[in-house]
Amino acid sequence: MLFSILIANYNNGHFFKDCYQSILAQTYTNWEAIIVDDGSTDDSVAVIKKIIGDDIRFKIFLNKENKGCGFTKNRCAVLATGEISGFLDPDDALNVDALELMVALHKKHEDVAIITSKYELVDLEMNFIDYGFHGGAIHENKSYLTCGYWAMTHFATFKQNKYIQTIGIDPKMKRAVDQDLYYKMEEQGQHLL
Repeated sequence: MLFSILIANYNNGHFFKDCYQSILAQTYTNWEAIIVDDGSTDDSVAVIKKIIGDDIRFKIFLNKENKGCGFTKNRCAVLATGEISGFLDPDDALNVDALELMVALHKKHEDVAIITSKYELVDLEMNFIDYGFHGGAIHENKSYLTCGYWAMTHFATFKQNKYIQTIGIDPKMKRAVDQDLYYKMEEQGQHLL
């Protein structure tokens, strides 16, 4: 089962090395990384291209101009070819078994459209900050819309066959793009955190 790691970048190339290394360290190896740069004004594209080298699992696409988060994340999802996709910010990193766990959960819960994770805080040297795991669990019989608080997550993964049943991420959105995705995916199936 191919997993598409979706990375929307804008001026975050200087953080990408840790993200890249966390992808290479994954115990699950059947993945592709779709990177869409949203018209960065710094050297992000050159930095990212140098880091990924000739590794064909990384596919980089460039917006001709800055189009915003909604447009760029929508484009990432459209370009994905995996059965499961997940957004990873270029300034974030994954635990080594993140993809393996997500794939196993998606296989186990066929009725689930979206699976999200909690997150841990790190400093700029990738040292864990001792605050424990973060992110709120969605209570049973609740959703992102009805849980009564904002449930922030780190790694939102979704079944591509469920995503294509939606109208997709709104390309005009500049903020709250992740929540737009969560709400649309919850309409297609259950949620698991």
